[in-house]
Amino acid sequence: MPYLTTNDSEPPMNPQAWHTEFLRKRSLTAATGLPLYTYKISAAEYKTLNDLLKISNSSAIAWDVCFVLYAVEWWRREYNGGAWSWDPICMAVKQPGMAVGVRSELVSRGFRKWQRPVNEDARGNDYIGTVVVESGLPLKVLQDDHYLVSIITDLYREFGLNAAEEKEQLDNVKAVAEQRLPQSLRKVAFYQLLLQFVSILVRFNESFGFAGEEKPVEVLDRKHPQWREEFPLRMETMAARNFIDTLLAGVTKAFEIKPSLVAMNYRLIAGESAWGIEKALSIHGGIHPLSSMGIEAAEFENLSQKLEIYLITDQSEKRIGFAFKNYEQTGFHFDRIESQFIVEGMEATVSLYLLDPRTYRKFPLPIANNFQLNKSEPLIFGPVTGKGEQSWSLCASGSCQLHDNNYYIVISSVAHWQVGNGQLLGEISHSDPVKKVYRFDSDCKVEEQGNLFKIELTTESRAFDYEFIPGRSKIEFYEHDNRKLFIGMPKIYKTRHDGAIIGLVRLGMEYHDKNGQWKKFSRDIVGKIKIRLAQNGITAFTRTLQLLPEDFFIQFDTAEHKIILINSKDFNVTIEQASSVSVQPENGGHTICFANEIGDLEFCMIRLTPLNEAGRSIVVKVPFPKDQVYFNNNRQERLAYRATLYMSDLYGARLYVSNLSAQSKLYACKLTLLDPDLPEEIAISQIVKVNRYSNTEIPLVTFRDAISFLLSTSKNIDAKILLSCEQYAAIEIGQFELKLRIEPNGAARLLDAPADVELGTPLAFRLDRPFVPEDQIKLQPAQTVGEWNFSQAEGLWFIFPSVDAARQFRPLAFSLGPIHRPVTNGDSYEVHQTALLHKESRMLGLANVWEEMASDYNHPDWLRLTAMYESTGHVRLTTQDAFIALSKHSAGLMAATFMFPQADIERFSDEFSILWIKYPVKGWLKMFNMYQHFLSSRNLPPKIQEMSLDNRLNWLAHYFGLTSLKWIIEHEVLKHQGGEVNQQILRTLIDEEYNGAEQKAGLRARHTNKWPDQIRDMIVTLSKSLPHAAAELLPDTVATYQKAIVLLPFIMASATIYPEQIALPELTALQKFRIQEMIAFDREWFFKIFNLLQAYLWTNQLNHSNYD
Repeated sequence: MPYLTTNDSEPPMNPQAWHTEFLRKRSLTAATGLPLYTYKISAAEYKTLNDLLKISNSSAIAWDVCFVLYAVEWWRREYNGGAWSWDPICMAVKQPGMAVGVRSELVSRGFRKWQRPVNEDARGNDYIGTVVVESGLPLKVLQDDHYLVSIITDLYREFGLNAAEEKEQLDNVKAVAEQRLPQSLRKVAFYQLLLQFVSILVRFNESFGFAGEEKPVEVLDRKHPQWREEFPLRMETMAARNFIDTLLAGVTKAFEIKPSLVAMNYRLIAGESAWGIEKALSIHGGIHPLSSMGIEAAEFENLSQKLEIYLITDQSEKRIGFAFKNYEQTGFHFDRIESQFIVEGMEATVSLYLLDPRTYRKFPLPIANNFQLNKSEPLIFGPVTGKGEQSWSLCASGSCQLHDNNYYIVISSVAHWQVGNGQLLGEISHSDPVKKVYRFDSDCKVEEQGNLFKIELTTESRAFDYEFIPGRSKIEFYEHDNRKLFIGMPKIYKTRHDGAIIGLVRLGMEYHDKNGQWKKFSRDIVGKIKIRLAQNGITAFTRTLQLLPEDFFIQFDTAEHKIILINSKDFNVTIEQASSVSVQPENGGHTICFANEIGDLEFCMIRLTPLNEAGRSIVVKVPFPKDQVYFNNNRQERLAYRATLYMSDLYGARLYVSNLSAQSKLYACKLTLLDPDLPEEIAISQIVKVNRYSNTEIPLVTFRDAISFLLSTSKNIDAKILLSCEQYAAIEIGQFELKLRIEPNGAARLLDAPADVELGTPLAFRLDRPFVPEDQIKLQPAQTVGEWNFSQAEGLWFIFPSVDAARQFRPLAFSLGPIHRPVTNGDSYEVHQTALLHKESRMLGLANVWEEMASDYNHPDWLRLTAMYESTGHVRLTTQDAFIALSKHSAGLMAATFMFPQADIERFSDEFSILWIKYPVKGWLKMFNMYQHFLSSRNLPPKIQEMSLDNRLNWLAHYFGLTSLKWIIEHEVLKHQGGEVNQQILRTLIDEEYNGAEQKAGLRARHTNKWPDQIRDMIVTLSKSLPHAAAELLPDTVATYQKAIVLLPFIMASATIYPEQIALPELTALQKFRIQEMIAFDREWFFKIFNLLQAYLWTNQLNHSNYD
């Protein structure tokens, strides 16, 4: 509506003429039915209207229309607080004695002519309240906009989605706003006005997505230029514009807007005979705050520098990535994972958690869209750009609005089309119930199990999802089995597909009772229930929840063999599959008593059946009331003390530790290398904390790195690991369960092969020829289980198990026919040419190969060894002499970090326990320079080259902790600008890291247990060669037992800058293990000091070229 002014100084002759002229100037012939503030009366019009009302009779035609318009504008301009009253308005138009009944009739009639309703309150019509709402926010109240911005932001956060349902919301609004408003504004009408603001903000966010934007005003200006006109506020004053800008800045941060850290994506795939849905996990790379990981700020300092990300499905468990503490120590940096496909299929249950490898603490990571296929509502798939007609991604579910296009809809076979009719294309294979696939291109309504879903095709897309976030309390036992249980109603957030939270759903929820009727949901409903959000007969979403009371809790009395249920009075309690048990109601809960002897039973299933008619029964898995520590294999069978597992058995196996006492407990886990050839014990000990009344399940696969770490110190391929927890439970872990033997007839036979286990098909390739993946052969099965025919050409062969073998055998190298020693050009070899040499000569030859490869990034063995690794990556690398030789070659290792795939180097590093911190900076600079020239020589686009270099440097910094090396390379090679490290600041930082600072514990205070010092003498001796620049930064007073830990980062950093002065000895496997053990003791101390000192020494090396 145009903004109009008038220069009229004289009032029209009568109210009717004034009213007609007022509408004409706005190109109107009648009232619009919009709030009166939208007519934007000008200052001149306001004055003439005042003059007119003073001189005209209240009985005149249209006087009522003019009077309410004036009252609304007076309130907007003049009200500055105080009691709500008609007196100042009537005084302004010289009608001080107007009777209440006359005034009420005039006001009622006037608003009716403007086509506006009169508000009501508990006492009837609220005429003055109607004036307040019709005026928008008063100008003079806006001068104190700070408190109104805060109140509206809080209302948006709490009640935004239901702001339009004023009657149900007013009590909630009053609870939020009453004590923060002046007494004069604590009225129903003003609460309604605030709700109008919230409704408009929600609608804007749904349509235009301003939330999370740094400059929301600019977003709305671009997408909806007239947006300001929709607020109950006149925008022509600076105060009004400032108020809205400040409000938007606050509301845009009302919720965490960043995209979900982890999301599940779905694609509809057309097969030859049936359709399928493909699931893939994605992780948004970059730095994420603790809140998105469910980690409390108080826990952050005690977490390891690097956390591991594990993916669990019904059939597997594997590490898929890492998260690293960011430099500012405010969150974790996650590696980006674009598509981690769930190979187990669309029905697979998927969960994700972060693991602290030092304490084995687990932090579940929520997965957005994880349960889309479990919904009883339509799934709509839209075309994927560049994927062709056979690929469609999930773009909406339930009721939604979508852009005009062709879509596929997946609905249950029991669903019915109410409006529209899609083209049936087929069915989804392996779905229960059967789901059907249709194509549609027009509006439709689908009814499924009593819910009506509406899908509209429009010019504006509005598709939302609903995320269920549990409260702080949860069942602390058997987290996978109890994962669907909620203690108390979860918070339900309406979200966009980009992760932006639109608002919190509080009202409008219904539940499906046992009689098949939908009823209004209340928070006292418990049990397994189906809920929905519906409006005007259309269902937005429906879900099935399993709800326990908000204050439900489980306690144990192990001495009396009792389980105590707190606040279970609303249930009938029974125990499944257990005898000699009694259940007694007590103190609003239940006490479950077992017989004195409960044997080896590990858990029981408690069935909770609601006493009301709302929900169905819930089953909770709970440990028996006794403390337990035991190992289970991957078939969930309890293992005997010191039973043997193998590396291939770790997936799915668990260590269970329960603590059923009222206090937290600490348990000691220990991994010990079993190798008769070693003179002393090599072991890794970890403390596991178990909270009160809970249990923890530690997947044995999470011990893989520690196991590889220990095995790397042994030359015995048959060495084992003893994994124990206190004195209660222990298992032995071997590397290979089976052995392969070549029989005289040429058959390859497994010794003691089990008859009921998938053995896969062994593979073989020749070691004395360049590796080509296509030259690998599959052994042909013989008549006997575990035996294969092997009749090949003479040469040196390497036989290894396939990746799908449930039982792995030790890889075997053997020769067929006579040995022909290679003819080479002096000491110049390629890898395959060393295969037939004697062991000592072969290792020397391989060292020469790595020397050549480190100086020539075009050496053919870079590609061959990469291909070999890809083919044999599931086999321990220690079975290949080429990789053993690499683990001992400094230049080759540094070159390999740039030339091999990152995942290959990560596994290589773990298996050989590589100390990346010991290699000289000048060597790294040389290898990086060569890599830069190598990329340039391949004629890659400059942008691709730059991304490749950045990617490798970021990976070195994050994965190996070499942040200062990244800075040095960027400074010296890439010529990035960066300041030098100041000595005084560095001295202060070292002191704070050692002694602590305000609200931060230092190295000394963080550890009360024994400090590792087995190689203290070697460390102290090396410290005597420290350059002066490093020695003068050492803490002043260090206790003898702390010296090894404190000195280690100083020595390692100095050795990388001044290798001639502080030359590290050739470390034995045991010494490498001890150094790694010392670093793991406090990674934060080591890497922070190492990186700070390395950067400082590098920038100062010219001043210290003459060693002190």
